[in-house]
Amino acid sequence: MHKLIKIGARIKELRKGDYDKNPGAELISQEKYLVEKLKIRGISRSTLASVEAGNRNPSIKLLTAVQEYEKVSFDYLFGIIPDKYDPTDNDYLILIRAWSNMDKKSRKRLIAYAKSLIQKGSIK
Repeated sequence: MHKLIKIGARIKELRKGDYDKNPGAELISQEKYLVEKLKIRGISRSTLASVEAGNRNPSIKLLTAVQEYEKVSFDYLFGIIPDKYDPTDNDYLILIRAWSNMDKKSRKRLIAYAKSLIQKGSIK
């Protein structure tokens, strides 16, 4: 049940964002827009609420709809990685996969390198 609550919390976090994702229309909250998108796919508001509360397993249909609309990875939705990213960004995906396959020594070297780039001002 712990993972379900995490998935539900992630979906709720994404739904609660407050910016326009419906260009050309009157301003509408992301929350309402996501609910409308899910409704078009046959997913009710009560189903969404149940998943967000951790009382129900999310269907593949719901997960796919949220993933496609929000442009986040399934890894993020399932809590495997902490940060959102666009699953179409291959460079980011390569970094995530490389990190997960690195040994402790290699990770430390990569972190040291990243810190040096930050100190030089190459990365913010």
